[in-house]
Amino acid sequence: MDKAHKKTLQKNRVQLVEEMKAEEVLPHLVARQIFKPTEQENFEEMKGPSRRNTAILNDIVRKGPKAFQALAESLFESDSQHLAELLIPDITEDKIHDISWYDYSNEKKTPDKPPVQISVTEGAGDKKLPIQVSEDEWPVKTAEEVLKMKVSKGSYSSDMTDTSQNYQMKRKPRGKALIVNNRNFRSMPLRKGTDVDACQLKSLFDNLGFSVESITNMKYDDFSKKISEYSKMNHSQYDCFIFAVLTHGINGALYTVDERLVQVDDILKCFSGEGCPTLTGKPKIFFIQACRGEMFDQGVEATDGPDGSSVDPCLQSLNKAGDVDNGNELVEKMLKVEIEVVDEPDAWGKQQSKLPSHSDMLVAYATVPGYVSWRNSERGSWFVQALTETIKEYACDEDLLSMMTMVNNKVARAFESSSGRNKQMPAPVTMLTKKLFFFPGYYVSS
Repeated sequence: MDKAHKKTLQKNRVQLVEEMKAEEVLPHLVARQIFKPTEQENFEEMKGPSRRNTAILNDIVRKGPKAFQALAESLFESDSQHLAELLIPDITEDKIHDISWYDYSNEKKTPDKPPVQISVTEGAGDKKLPIQVSEDEWPVKTAEEVLKMKVSKGSYSSDMTDTSQNYQMKRKPRGKALIVNNRNFRSMPLRKGTDVDACQLKSLFDNLGFSVESITNMKYDDFSKKISEYSKMNHSQYDCFIFAVLTHGINGALYTVDERLVQVDDILKCFSGEGCPTLTGKPKIFFIQACRGEMFDQGVEATDGPDGSSVDPCLQSLNKAGDVDNGNELVEKMLKVEIEVVDEPDAWGKQQSKLPSHSDMLVAYATVPGYVSWRNSERGSWFVQALTETIKEYACDEDLLSMMTMVNNKVARAFESSSGRNKQMPAPVTMLTKKLFFFPGYYVSS
């Protein structure tokens, strides 16, 4: 954008932030190809007109030389002529419709694949310049492409099926899989794109050989009853259990559609060794797509060596999260649980060892404690996109924990918000005691 245009925007910024009607201006900016429809939805989901208008103005200056003119025209067409005249005093309806005066047809369109922020070295110095490029290592598929993917089948070695090192995974069905998809809330924002996530997960779990139940929009009482139902279920004939929840959240808790909070710790207790004895020693997998706070991860510049800092910046961020540290406390509680040994001999004259109550669990959070998670209205959430695509492609020869590392890599590198400023880091927490291979297509009769 031209320096003079930037100066004009800065001069009138206060009035624009206070008076601009984003819901009326955005459709015109989308029609002029300044913003994508998905960017419009991201703006509309922001709370408060001032925050929304500030974000729009911050992004406008990055949208090229035509963005200033497009904003003025959009303000004029949305009955905010007085704001349009602040930018272009002689703007008129005739000029707006004079294509020769300003031609949008030559506007360079934004590529469909989300950009990723990387850093390059400029010249011979050490200065790092953040730039945006399309990610080639992790091309982002459309929702339709991921849905059409089938889980790759593999040929498995005896080492992979050794139950002393790996979980047994041979029954058909593998086990129960429950998906809770909360979309419509009483007053909280509509979770656009969550149905895409639910569809992708159901397709994945079906492909992996699970018996899947998917439920949309659960209130607190119904949610509690459903969790109780699954925890009391007899899982003796199954090898595994999966629970995926897609909803709004805070750190350590999830919202039901009537906007009551369910503690993640309470859910895990229901499927612990005490809460669900028939799943003892079997893998219990929890995929949680929800925010864990309100902080935004704006990323850091990548370097090729140690940064020399003595304090882990991730720990600094977590400490700044204030009272959103419930997730850390939960992990600490889990890790402190010790194996107990019964001193009295049983009927066979042997000592009986118990497993920790939360053993054999993997809790895969979409983001780290204190931070938001991101969702695209057309492709679904970043986390579920990466999760379903990765498992479908690699389940034939990789264990789950290795695939979760790939998911971390993909979300960290291939995705960023439409503004180009925000990133996301998934946070799997593992209490697994063996490797978990899904062995797609591999079954042995009981």
